[in-house]
Amino acid sequence: AIVLNSGSINDRAGNVATITNTVGSANGSYMVDTAAATVSTVAIVGAAGLQGSLLNIGDVVTASVTFSEKVMVTGTPQLGLNIGDTVVQGNYLSGKGSNTLLFTYTVASGLTDANGVSINANALALNAGTITDVSGTAAVITHAAVLDNAAYAVENTEAPGAPAWTTNASGKNSLTTTLGNGLAADLPASLSLGTVSGVNLNLVSKVTLGNGKVYYLLDQNGDGLYDVRDKSLNHNSLDTLLNGGADTVDTQLRGAVAGVDDARTLVQGGYTLVLPTANEWNNFNDAVLGATFPVPGWSQEFYFTASKMGAELHNPAMLDSNVVHVAWGWNEDWAYTHNLAFEVLSNGSFKLDVTPRSFTSPTSVSVAENTATSTAAYTPVASDEGTLYYEISGSDASLFTVNSTTGAVVFKGRPDFENRLDANQDGVYSINIVTTDSVGTVVTSPVDITVTDVAETATAYTVGQAVIDLGGYGKLIAPVTVEGKTYYYWDRSGDGVARNGTGTENESVDYTDHQTLDRIFKYSSDFTTTNPAGFGADTTNTYRYATLNGVKLALPTYGGPVDANGKSASTTSRAGTAVADGTTENGTYDDLLAIWDAFNGSGTTTNASGIPSGWLGGDVFYQSATNASADSHQRINLNSGLTAPLSNTIDGYVVLQVLA
Repeated sequence: AIVLNSGSINDRAGNVATITNTVGSANGSYMVDTAAATVSTVAIVGAAGLQGSLLNIGDVVTASVTFSEKVMVTGTPQLGLNIGDTVVQGNYLSGKGSNTLLFTYTVASGLTDANGVSINANALALNAGTITDVSGTAAVITHAAVLDNAAYAVENTEAPGAPAWTTNASGKNSLTTTLGNGLAADLPASLSLGTVSGVNLNLVSKVTLGNGKVYYLLDQNGDGLYDVRDKSLNHNSLDTLLNGGADTVDTQLRGAVAGVDDARTLVQGGYTLVLPTANEWNNFNDAVLGATFPVPGWSQEFYFTASKMGAELHNPAMLDSNVVHVAWGWNEDWAYTHNLAFEVLSNGSFKLDVTPRSFTSPTSVSVAENTATSTAAYTPVASDEGTLYYEISGSDASLFTVNSTTGAVVFKGRPDFENRLDANQDGVYSINIVTTDSVGTVVTSPVDITVTDVAETATAYTVGQAVIDLGGYGKLIAPVTVEGKTYYYWDRSGDGVARNGTGTENESVDYTDHQTLDRIFKYSSDFTTTNPAGFGADTTNTYRYATLNGVKLALPTYGGPVDANGKSASTTSRAGTAVADGTTENGTYDDLLAIWDAFNGSGTTTNASGIPSGWLGGDVFYQSATNASADSHQRINLNSGLTAPLSNTIDGYVVLQVLA
């Protein structure tokens, strides 16, 4: 590739240099991106308030624009929607740092479109904002038209007897209207809805939450009570009942019921049954644990959720007196039977929203790094006559929890200015505050939370000391040295022991999902070079290092064989190699498997326990850096030597190697 270009290259003696060379391999650390992001698809993807296929005033339409690569956004770009030949503007809602941007429009009065909402060609406008790829190249925003979508028709929104707002003596708003329909009647204490797909739909033990949601238990044998005889379904039965045999999922698409995914619902006898997601179980827990526990008629056992962990794998949720264990693990759909509860909605009723809602809190705030997880990073202020129920969404929502009653938002782990975990790594965490009032009206407000820098003193440590403090990241405890490497149990909750429920960090638990680890352990062994696959990409045996609170750390590999692409093997129960201490070099295993082998005795069998003292034992998996496939990593059960490739969304415990 070297050419003289009318010049010369000689050695000191004047000899002409030979300028042929071999082909150099591609270097992923120096990638060139000259192609602009382009629009792949534009679509209408949902609508809050949709009744059948009709939209009315106040309903919120969501449209998506998908690009050929990840894009960044500033300002508020707009997407024009065509409603009855009137073009209205949907404002940018979320999606920066991903391939897909979402836009929302609230249906105004005076619009009618019997054919359904459409989108004209080239309706995407920057509106004084920007849309670029991650390298800063401006995106090409031209796109094809989207034809009329009859699933989102708009009826005449000029309602008969137009409502008029008045103010009563107490200063609250009330609504005067000629509409004859009143508020929906309460659902009955029990329901009998017949048999569908072999399942007897007898519902008992009604529970009504403060947000207006109503839940029932399934009484399979129809004796009016819920007991062990009703626990006869596995998750395959639910897949058949709710989704035609395909896996139920917990995405929030807009289907037959506004805000609920069709892949977990059943319409029967004038009611809609909804299988709760893992997050909805958390919300259920928040409500019922504030009252007398246990809930009458409800048992303290595992319940089915719609949350999918992989093909034919779903999460159970454990309801007990302390916590709902969401993402506790995974169950094969055929293997287990659990308790079953449904949220139930009445299809034929509606309620009038008698108070217009508005947010008076700021849409952007700043929070100092290391702010305690007990301190609210943001508390919304919203006006409404009734009680509001709070949720969050958006590109960074998974890093926060929200109080469903007050709306207070807190970081799950203390924010770190130097280790930014937001989607586009600019230290600005973008979420949406989603409020639902007592009659089901949903209003969303976007919020940006900026983490600011604080002068810090790095932790002084010696490899092998009993405890290493990681500040907001908890503690490292119970060190062991295996084959010259020193490993610690990561006490993420920071209580100094391997357990859940008592620490002040990481929501008081030691486990975490691998998506969080992918964002933290993104460096090579020089602690400078980042994963060329991009922020949040899967850790590998090469990119698995990080510095936390001044401590240099490595996420261990699983320690077994990998293929030519560095991927791990499939599910396997390993055999011991007669190595019963951590000092003997083991040519068979490294890292996590070497730890297991060093502590499982001198046997050579499978299923031998190799859990070091002070580490959490039992039937739990420890996370590794070794990639198994897209969005999955190899895990190891130290109680048995079983290794398995599991989804990044599944929680697990963590061991970290400390480096000098």
